[in-house]
Amino acid sequence: MAICSMTGGERLRMLRERLGLAIRDVEVASADIAQKRGDARYQISRSAISDIENADAVPGMHKMYSLASIYRRRIVDLLEFYGIDDPAQEPSIALPDTHLANPLRLSSQRQSEGGVDFRETKLLPMAYLNHLFQADCKYGYIGRSDRMMYPLLVPGSLVQIDDTKKVILEGGWRNEYERPIYFLETRDRFFCCWCERNGDSLLLVRHPLSPERTRVYAYRNEVQVIGQVVAVAMRLVASRLAPTQSG
Repeated sequence: MAICSMTGGERLRMLRERLGLAIRDVEVASADIAQKRGDARYQISRSAISDIENADAVPGMHKMYSLASIYRRRIVDLLEFYGIDDPAQEPSIALPDTHLANPLRLSSQRQSEGGVDFRETKLLPMAYLNHLFQADCKYGYIGRSDRMMYPLLVPGSLVQIDDTKKVILEGGWRNEYERPIYFLETRDRFFCCWCERNGDSLLLVRHPLSPERTRVYAYRNEVQVIGQVVAVAMRLVASRLAPTQSG
């Protein structure tokens, strides 16, 4: 079944199974959340989980919170399973009165911030690391057994994903560092790699030095483009690991 045609419950079941969790595990974890918050509405029974996954019952706000916490996802990500987009993406009206708003992102054009000149290499206080994280981006983790982009991206890397950039570009880069890397989701797993369109197929392209193999999926039906990788943080010592042949 195509990911885009799956019901919200089916996608939640796929997510649970990908994480290796049994229905009983979710029930126990949600009971722990309910106990810590002192509110039974956070608990999800096994029968309720079955109804959500199989009868397409829509979980309420408290149960959605528990599912997001257990599955390590943002609530807005789970809402998208039910066709509800992130409200932050909706156009907003100009409000007449002073109000709270999301903090502004650090502009890439800004040369300095708080007395620190970012044009020069230097040690920074930990507080300045907040400038590297953007609330409107998603983040991914390259699994320790994933060598699809090795050695360009080593296992254990953290990547920042711009989910507004879903179009597969067909060229225009001068080297492998400029070539767009995409974060993708299939029924079985996530991928982080280069991509090529070939008619109705999407090729998930490995790095030439990687022991992995290039994979082919039906575009849009079997694979979903989460977005383009725009930043990466990785341990250089991890590159000393000898790559193993993937099955």
